[in-house]
Amino acid sequence: MVAGSGGTNCEQRHPMNSHWKGAILAGAIALTALPLRAQEQPPERSPEKTPLFTRGDLIAAGTVTAATLVLTIFDDDIAMRLRQDDVRESSLLKTSRSYANRLNESTIGIGSLALYGIGRVTKQETLADVSIHITEAVVVASLAAQVIRGPLGRGRPTVADSLNPDDYDQYIFEPFEGFSDRRFRAFPSIHTSSAFAAAAVLSGESAHRWPNQRKWIAPLAYALAATPGLARMHLNEHWASDVLMGAFFGITAGRKIVRYNHQVNPGNRVDRFLLGAGGVDSHNRTVLFEVKHKF
Repeated sequence: MVAGSGGTNCEQRHPMNSHWKGAILAGAIALTALPLRAQEQPPERSPEKTPLFTRGDLIAAGTVTAATLVLTIFDDDIAMRLRQDDVRESSLLKTSRSYANRLNESTIGIGSLALYGIGRVTKQETLADVSIHITEAVVVASLAAQVIRGPLGRGRPTVADSLNPDDYDQYIFEPFEGFSDRRFRAFPSIHTSSAFAAAAVLSGESAHRWPNQRKWIAPLAYALAATPGLARMHLNEHWASDVLMGAFFGITAGRKIVRYNHQVNPGNRVDRFLLGAGGVDSHNRTVLFEVKHKF
């Protein structure tokens, strides 16, 4: 259903000056970077004293939740803009979203699990270690998101479009309908949480293994992780706030998986079982990548 005409009347539905709206929106999203940055704790020498969760996690959760609530105010404007003809019919965006939409919990999880298997068979310990941690992070992020999606029952933009294509209502909720009806599984975005979980693991693992390369690995991973959520928004399947909270779920899951396996409890039973004795050194720390040749 075409909603192009409705996207031109955003200011009539929200009398607030557009400059102020833009400033509030940008500020709400920018604030999320501060607590997320605080989540990254420097490696500690005493794993026994390293907690999995810190006060920074609580601050991050509170700040991102507040920013997400603010962002919901603009969800309908953003969705309506994405439905306008110049955006909806863009061949570049259509092509891009078709590829990005394939990056979901299934493809990322199965792909990383396959790489883990290859790493184990070929005795590439680093590949196996990083891949299995990505799989774990994707599973944790997806399950956490499902716990929220089912009971909350937030309607997707497609639901709002079917009710009133000229004036989206982003506050449609049918509690517990999310368990049986995919139309009410909007919040948060599992596509986004899975992608950001993988990106967070790559960022965290690079900090342990290749600290000099992290400056380009992390930005590239996070930029790629943003594409599934943007694709889902372009497909009218998710609101912007769904994507923001999904990213938070994914980043938190990825960072906690890395933190647990490298700082809180290195050489834990799960790692020893999945990676074998060769994947853990004598000090119960995962063996880092070893360069045997000079380039």
